[in-house]
Amino acid sequence: MLPEWFLQAVAIGDIDPRALAIDRDWLRALCAGRREAAIHPATERAVARRAGAVAVLPVRGIITARRGWLEVMGLATSTQTIGRNLAAAVADPEVKAVVLDVDSPGGGVSGVTELHAEIMRQRGNKPIVAHADYLAASAAYWIATAADEIVASPSALVGSVGVFSMHIDFSQALEADGVKVTFIAEPPGKVDGNPFEPLSESGRQEIETIVDEAYRAFVSDIARGRAVPPATVRDEYGGGHVLTASDAQKAGMVDKVRTMDATLAAYGVAAEPAPRRGSAARRRLEVDLIAS
Repeated sequence: MLPEWFLQAVAIGDIDPRALAIDRDWLRALCAGRREAAIHPATERAVARRAGAVAVLPVRGIITARRGWLEVMGLATSTQTIGRNLAAAVADPEVKAVVLDVDSPGGGVSGVTELHAEIMRQRGNKPIVAHADYLAASAAYWIATAADEIVASPSALVGSVGVFSMHIDFSQALEADGVKVTFIAEPPGKVDGNPFEPLSESGRQEIETIVDEAYRAFVSDIARGRAVPPATVRDEYGGGHVLTASDAQKAGMVDKVRTMDATLAAYGVAAEPAPRRGSAARRRLEVDLIAS
């Protein structure tokens, strides 16, 4: 999760050959090797012409592994829910494209690499777009990189590629209050990292091992999703910091910078005027959270 937050609380379609002469920026980015899976503008136009709905899946608040009270209160979204909503949208014959509506500081590691793999498996069935509107940080960006492409709103922040854990040592505070905690454990490593004693060297090594392994998975998944070498993720994707939308685009972390309305319009969803009755090609399908 973004530390500040924690501390405070291709659709199948014919490609118009004429587009190859028009979309020079897209072609330059492609030839530079910045992105292999980005959705071509001609594909967007082909999908926009089709009848059907665009499913908008919320990825909001803290990322958790399982649905719980935070998600019920609208403060979190679980990888479990995202996966189920995505599978339902891809399987729905009335849905022609899927947009992950991302506004999240990230969250826990559990379940994220599994969800990333599931989204990657769904590629090629329908266009899957992750739109950072307005924050895609840490685990949320990890999830977003599995989409066919990532779009960021102009004022969005993207990145925070990294993993952290922390140890809290209450031993001095307890000592001041006259409280002494004694552990009896076998093996002794069972209580490594407990908050009532200073962090031991073996406890530190255990936490570092877990953090390092999670970071390797993070980098590996992003590299696969964005079709770049792992070194690019480590060296050019913000170094653990969030980037502005424009800087993220320059670094290759996102493919386009535009508003959510523009993304939906690219797939045939008109915000204004309201769609005519019976017009199936201009619908936005808001997907409710699946409870079970």
